[in-house]
Amino acid sequence: MKNPIVPRTLPRPALGTFFLCLGLLAYELLCARLMAVVVGPHMVYGVIAMAMLGAAAACTLVTVWGRSGFSRYTWLFCLLLTVACLTVIWATCAYFRVSNSAVWEGSGGESIFSLLGAIRRNVFYTSFVVGALLSIPYVLFGIVLASLFKDLDSRDYHRVYGADLLGAACGCAALVGVLELWGYRGALCLVLAAPIAACFGFGGMGRSGRIVSVFLACLVLAVSLYPPLERRFEPVPHIRALSRDYKGVKTARELWHAWNNYTRVGLLEIREKGRTFYTYALEAGQGWARLDAYLGSGSRREPWKMKGTRHPADAVALFRPARTLVLLAGVGADMLRLHRACDGSCEITGVEMNRAMIRDALARDRFRLKAFFSLPGMKLVAAEGREYLERSRETYDAILVSFTGASVTYYVGTSGHTTQYLYTKEAFDSYLEHLAPGGVLAVVNTNKAKQLLILRRIFRERRWGRPDRCVVILKTTPKGDPMEAFSAWYSAADNNLLLFKREGFSDDEVRRIRDHARRTKQTVLLAPGYVHPGYRIYREILCGDRPQRVVERASKRFFVGLDIPTDDRPFILDMSPRNLLLRKHFWVDSGRGSHLLIWRFKKDFVVFVADSLGLALVVILLPLCWKNRMRLSPDVAQFLAFFFLIGTGFMFVEVGLVQKLGLLLGNPGFAIAVVLATLILGTGAGSLLSDSSFSRRFFSFKSLCVAIPVLFLLLVVGIDQGIEKLLGKAWPVKALSVSTMLLFMGFFLGHLFPRGLKEAEEAAPRLVPWAFAVNGAASTVAAGLGVLLSRWAGFDAIILCGALCYALILVIPRFRRN
Repeated sequence: MKNPIVPRTLPRPALGTFFLCLGLLAYELLCARLMAVVVGPHMVYGVIAMAMLGAAAACTLVTVWGRSGFSRYTWLFCLLLTVACLTVIWATCAYFRVSNSAVWEGSGGESIFSLLGAIRRNVFYTSFVVGALLSIPYVLFGIVLASLFKDLDSRDYHRVYGADLLGAACGCAALVGVLELWGYRGALCLVLAAPIAACFGFGGMGRSGRIVSVFLACLVLAVSLYPPLERRFEPVPHIRALSRDYKGVKTARELWHAWNNYTRVGLLEIREKGRTFYTYALEAGQGWARLDAYLGSGSRREPWKMKGTRHPADAVALFRPARTLVLLAGVGADMLRLHRACDGSCEITGVEMNRAMIRDALARDRFRLKAFFSLPGMKLVAAEGREYLERSRETYDAILVSFTGASVTYYVGTSGHTTQYLYTKEAFDSYLEHLAPGGVLAVVNTNKAKQLLILRRIFRERRWGRPDRCVVILKTTPKGDPMEAFSAWYSAADNNLLLFKREGFSDDEVRRIRDHARRTKQTVLLAPGYVHPGYRIYREILCGDRPQRVVERASKRFFVGLDIPTDDRPFILDMSPRNLLLRKHFWVDSGRGSHLLIWRFKKDFVVFVADSLGLALVVILLPLCWKNRMRLSPDVAQFLAFFFLIGTGFMFVEVGLVQKLGLLLGNPGFAIAVVLATLILGTGAGSLLSDSSFSRRFFSFKSLCVAIPVLFLLLVVGIDQGIEKLLGKAWPVKALSVSTMLLFMGFFLGHLFPRGLKEAEEAAPRLVPWAFAVNGAASTVAAGLGVLLSRWAGFDAIILCGALCYALILVIPRFRRN
């Protein structure tokens, strides 16, 4: 049935929808970047999922409204969307400043655990408040989209839905590119300008509407280009959080900051006990990279030492390596230290991913880093660590996997971007391939019990015997230091230094290591023929007959999960057993110390997912309880199940592919841009051609619901081998390979939704907005469930869960027939 309202008031619905969805995807990704600063990386999925429920709620509202012609005011809602985005971002930043100040300025000299507990409670409540705020633009978007499809001719569904997806793909790619090139102000301008462009795209505005649009465009430019005004719309972490001033004894100020496509980075000047040092802080202090000055080749003056640490470069220098690779090199602090320790006789290659940080450090003449990196054999490469390692064919006398720079607030079972892939079993395989004969591997962060399990498995697979004399572990945190509790064998924030040598350490090398440990006040935890009494589990893992029994005992007695991290399940900071959620100790808070704190962080996320599920059910069931607007007939139930499975399946696949292909594409921002943009672009292309494909009987629901799960099954079987072969290739080759694969898969996925909408409109016209509500609510819940499932079973498992959702469509009688 053709509605005469739409052609008269909406001459270009596809063009307006394109710009609207471009702005919405850009808003979603910008919010994800903001949430990494506001609530931390572990709650990003939960907050964004809760916000996205606003769109589903709006679709429900349109369903129960019961009137047509609502889309004539689409341009007005687009203008309101610009105002809402502007207001919500300002309110979020203001609330973040106030709540953060209350936590940090209200804390004094209490223990680090009590401070972290206060931070956890603040993050939990902030997540609810911010999630509710961020949902407001989604509500307006849902109203526009649902009312548009409610009034649209069903023959145009595939065109407008295709424009929806094409706009979303372009918004994803545009936001990442703008963040990288122009930083936060460019991204803010893009998010606010897109709904204004949508107003002109939809048309139907009078003179007053055009005047308001121009005024809002000028306001957007002012907010984006005038720095004092822009700072009101940017989340600024508390200076104590950035400087990790847990006791309130430091004086710090931020000298510079910038945003790139995956994080915020700032340069701090910190004064403590009469000394001054400089460091780069990522996000809200979750990452650190020291900035030291090059004092010249003849200088022996040491830079200021961070309290409680012993530099790993000194231990590496004991072996006098001729060529050294430093991963997580920051801006060269480890390289400077190693250069001094080796008296300038060592060639050093450093690898660091954050280009903005490197550019800023090199531009600061007082630190003379340009002079340092111009020395023969000194090189700092801007790249992701695993990617560089896989494409390099060189071997090294020493490989140092330096400090991750992560703070204790980061160790809640998550990891930063692609850093986690430097500690997986596949990464250690690569390290051994790049070690020259007699070379030494030094690893600073993450749990050493897990690393010993990795080495034990590698030795078994390669039939190298037992690594009895191949490992030395040093405790670098002195007694009495507040961070000493995090040096325990079961700690995720383990900064004990692991030294590994394939050929085994000689007696002379062991003696030199012991002398070095005594001189620097470090403790030997494990060495050939010795193990510290409190760390006997190291010896049992490394030399015992059945290390799996050690893993089982750790899980049962200490509630510690010692699963070997892999590229499919790379959660190096997650020390909880996989069945933790099924144990009563988790729910009754019977853990102690860091265990209890991390469990509470995990519990917060589980509560968030449960809340999202409950809200989603309310959104889906609300129309049934509202004046009996929609009766749940068997036909309606089949359509709702169809849209629920499509939304759940697509989100499972999306989450799995973004995480799985993040390693291959290196830079996490570019990975999101390539994976999401090409997958959505392929889906949009499939949507545009769906009407023709179904009418000419190229496809049917049955054939698509058989083909899609088979494609995902083949993907899971071959993706690991594909990543392994492509990882060392040039980035354009990898991006082209991934794009081709995802465009092909997205083409098939895009046929289902618009064809389902068309059949739903023929069965019950009021069902169309509700279909969007069910699909959006299912996607919201799947985003949170996907994170939980991946931690339990890995990324391949959630891709297979997505395939299963598409296969289950065949169970629905209406869609089983050809």
